[in-house]
Amino acid sequence: MSSYGSISNWTLEQEAKFNTTLPTSNTAIFTENFEPEKEIEWLSIYVCFSVSGILRVTRTVGTTTVNEDLYGGSVLTANSAYVFALPVASGQAVNFIYSATGGTIKSFIVSAHRGIV
Repeated sequence: MSSYGSISNWTLEQEAKFNTTLPTSNTAIFTENFEPEKEIEWLSIYVCFSVSGILRVTRTVGTTTVNEDLYGGSVLTANSAYVFALPVASGQAVNFIYSATGGTIKSFIVSAHRGIV
């Protein structure tokens, strides 16, 4: 992880997982949520999993959490790479869940950006 301070202040620049066992299906992939420091931040996301499944964003404001399907809710093909851009507003916390288990996170890179991605 490359960081210039605390993750809670969204000074995180990048978080990554490589060749890591998938958690139980629909369990948060990262131990901490991503929370923006400014009015709106962008996450660039690169993922590749060893098993097919649906990748979702969990977006929390206060005590309410909603799930948002990435890739239109379509199944991501095993061993294929995907790239996403995700806006996150101030007051929101996001994480990611995957519908499959029993596989490997080949690569999951999240980079925070301010401004246009």
